[in-house]
This record gives sequence, C-alpha cells and structure tokens, in this order.
Amino acid sequence: MTETGTPKKSYTGDENLNAQTSLLSGSDEEASLDVASIVGMPLAAEDSHKLTFFDGYSLLVSFQIGSGLFSSPSQINNNTASPGAAVLVWAGAGLLAWGGATCFAELGAAIPVNGGMQEYLQYVYGDFAALLASFTWIAAVKPCSMAILSLIFAEYWTRAIFGAGENTFWLDKSLAIAALASLTLFNSISTKTSSNLNGIFSSIKIMTVGIIAILTIFVMFTGLNARGTGPSLDWKTRDWFANRPTEADGHHVDWASLTAWESMGYYSAALWAGTWGYGGWDNANFVAGEMRNTARDLPRAINLALPTVIGCFILTNLCYYIILPWAIVGETDTIAVAVGLKTLGTVGGLMFAVLVSIACAGSLNASIFATGRLTASAANKGHIPRFWGAIGWRGLSEESTSATPTYGAIDSPPESLHKPPTSTTWRTPLRAMILNSLLTCTYIILGNFGSLVTFIGITEYTSYIFTISGLIYLRYTQPDLSRAYRPPMWTPVSFLVVCFSLVLRGMIFAPAQTGILVMYTCLVGLYYKYSWKGRQRVRI
Repeated sequence: MTETGTPKKSYTGDENLNAQTSLLSGSDEEASLDVASIVGMPLAAEDSHKLTFFDGYSLLVSFQIGSGLFSSPSQINNNTASPGAAVLVWAGAGLLAWGGATCFAELGAAIPVNGGMQEYLQYVYGDFAALLASFTWIAAVKPCSMAILSLIFAEYWTRAIFGAGENTFWLDKSLAIAALASLTLFNSISTKTSSNLNGIFSSIKIMTVGIIAILTIFVMFTGLNARGTGPSLDWKTRDWFANRPTEADGHHVDWASLTAWESMGYYSAALWAGTWGYGGWDNANFVAGEMRNTARDLPRAINLALPTVIGCFILTNLCYYIILPWAIVGETDTIAVAVGLKTLGTVGGLMFAVLVSIACAGSLNASIFATGRLTASAANKGHIPRFWGAIGWRGLSEESTSATPTYGAIDSPPESLHKPPTSTTWRTPLRAMILNSLLTCTYIILGNFGSLVTFIGITEYTSYIFTISGLIYLRYTQPDLSRAYRPPMWTPVSFLVVCFSLVLRGMIFAPAQTGILVMYTCLVGLYYKYSWKGRQRVRI
C-alpha cells in the first residue's frame, strides 16, 4: 500500500486473518462460532455463499433491533419540540440507516474482504485512514457503546427497585462497572457458552417489544392501568405537533424562543440518539458477501428489512406516548419500566426491568466478545502496541504475535497455528478485553447517556462520510470493479449531505466530544509519523 492513497487492485492475507481467527477462538469449531457472533451470521467451509433472501432479511432485522429502543426515547423526546417531531426523528434516523446500509452493501459486494470499513478506507485512502478508523473504534466507539449498555443495565434495575424519584447516580455507575467486570470475566474464561446465548438474548428483545404492543392495545380499548393510577389521555387530548418546553441535559429548552440554528443543534442530538438506536445497519456489507444471489436477493432483503425495523421503532414509540403521560417519556431513561409500572404496577416494572436488563446484558456480552477480537486483531496488524494482542495468560509465541503493520503482510500463517490447543479455557484475548474494560469504565464514570451517544454519533458518522465518499470515488476511478449490487447515485450523495450537516452541527453543539475526537486524531497522527512509518521503512 502506498502512502498516497492510490487504490490497491487486490488483497492478500486472507489466510493470515483466518489463522488469527482460529487462534483467537481456540479451535476450528469455535473459530466458526466466534466469527459468526462477530458478524452475526453462520459460516460454512464448503459453501460460504449460502444465505437466502429470508436469511439476509432476518439478519438485517436482528442487527438493529436492540437496546436503543428502550433507552433512546427520552433523549429524542427532550431534544425535539413535540412528540410528533420525536416520532419523525425516529423515521429520519431510520431512513439515514437505510441509505447507509445500501451503500455498505455495495462496498461489501465490490470489495469482498474481511475487516469491514477499515479495509475500505485502506483500499481508497491508504494506511493512515485505516489506522485512524481502527483506533477510534477501539478507543471511542466500542467502549462508549459498552458504557451505554452497562449504564442501561444498571439503571433498569435501580429504577425498578428504588423508583424514579431516588438519586442513584453513583449506584448506577457502580452496578454498571460490576456488570461489565462480570461479563468480561465470563468472556475471558471461555467463548463457546457466551456465543450460544446470543440467540436467546435476541428473542428476549423481540418478546419485550411484543409485550409492549399488546399492552398498548389493552390500554387503548380497556383503559388498562395499575391500581391507583388513571389512564393517560395525552395522546387523545393534546396536539402531537404543538411545541412544549423540555429539559435537555439539565437545560430548560423553550422551543418558541430558539433560532433555526439553535434548534438544529438539539435536533442533531436527537438524531444521534436515533442513529444509535438503529446501530447495526453497517453490517449489511457482511450480508452482501455471504448471499447466494447478491444482485437479486440483497436489494430485496435491505428494502424489506429496513422498513420493517423503521416501522417497529415508530410503532413502539407511539406505544410509549399512548401508555404514558407525555411528561414521563422525557423524565426517564428506563421507559420500559415506566410502561410496566403504569400498566401492571410493581410486578410489571420488575418484569420489564428483568427483560430489558437481560437484553442489555446480551448486547454487552456480544460487544465484549467482538471488541476483544477487534482489539487483538488491531494489535496483530500493528495499529496498536502488539502487547494487547496476546492470547491467554502468558500470550502466544513471539512468532505468532508479531505485529503486521500492513494488511496481508504475512503470506501464510506460522506453523504453530496449525496445532490445535489442548484446552479452550482462558485462550481468549485477555489483554485486549482488559484494555476495553478499562476504557469502558472511564466512559462510565465520566459520561452519561446523552453525551456518550453524541460522541459515538460524531465519531461514527465522520468515518462513514469518508467511507461513502470513497464509494463515489471508486465509481469514477474504477467503473469496471465488480458490483453485484449498486444503488442509484442519489443514495450515497443524499447520505453524505445529511451526514455532513449533522456532523458539522453536532461538533459545534458538542465541543467537548469534538475536542476528544480531535485529540485522538492527533495522537494517531503522531503514532503514524513516528512509529508506523518507521516500521514500514524497516520492513522495506
């Protein structure tokens, strides 16, 4: 790879990547299981292109319906002028995810290489872009996401036990750190059990949404409410699009007095919460590489899965506004517990606390698992110090853990990788998971849901802007590149325009998060100049 960003014509090193995967998981059988958990789909040695239309549709839906549906509503409600506007933000965030998914599907079909966005950035721009994306995902996006999941888990339990009126700030953070530590230890010991639980966790999330929908029907037609509370009539008697004051991040917001530019700042924060709720759409590139008939089935899967998810999110939020008084929607980050308390009393609150906390634990478990492998892989590629890529208590041999500063630097795996381990216990990327846990604990202590979601949004979508810009660049510079799926040009262009506006306004609206991102970029620049390029010259 040259440093000028000239696109490469081919990739090498798939054997090395597969060898690393087997090594990280401990056995060939577990390697297949582990990769399936990371990308969300099964692997087959004989026929890797085995996903049907329905398989792709199911995977795309399961990627996105997650914990954000039970945590983002208050953040969106408080940063929008009305309940109707909040619902429209959910729709807008879904449309943005839809456009992004189609673009990533084209990249996945055109550049069929493991590694996702970092590989696309390297293909178009060169080493520094891939290095920066890898570092920001490890240092910011993934630990922030795990911090949010840990906090949601903790808050659902404390609200169910102590009620919304109690100040449980430090208890929430302590419980979040305890949950993170427990699941990290669980993943450090063995990977097989944690991987097998992912399907159960996904089913619980879908079941929780179904219960909320059923309760809404009962509320609408029977006035179902817990004893001692009256039904909320806000959804019947109030204007869904009338401005009302809100509280956003401790600040009173009088929407009537805001300028258009100020309003855009709040709406950008709302959209960041919405995009976090739809997180997972960028896995469409993995689906593209695994389908039997990509050109025929992938557009159908995307164009059915994304409307399904958008419809599910909109209907669920309508349920919240029907069951609860509108003021309550903005006051709680544990909206499912509020629904349970309002309709079924204490038992309902505890039931939803258990369901959502289990779902969050499942998402956190999968994130710990995948992020550990991502970090170890980055260490083996030289993106971060190779110390963090060691496997098990003592690490691997010097030969098998040597840094590989460039993609595909090793033509064949070391001979030691072909020897199956005698035990899979503790044969996990312990140091990588410890690093991830320390970063996550820092974000848990210093951040809250709103600030962390905004930070993730700005960081992620800055990377997406460069990635989708690369897609357009490749259409003009490499028109003959094989593309089994190609959305119309207005799709990536519209995605870029919206994302650029959001990121620009978000950076101005959230200077602290922007400052951290700039600091990370500077650190990567220094590392690239004084360490990475030096190793490259030595290799030459």
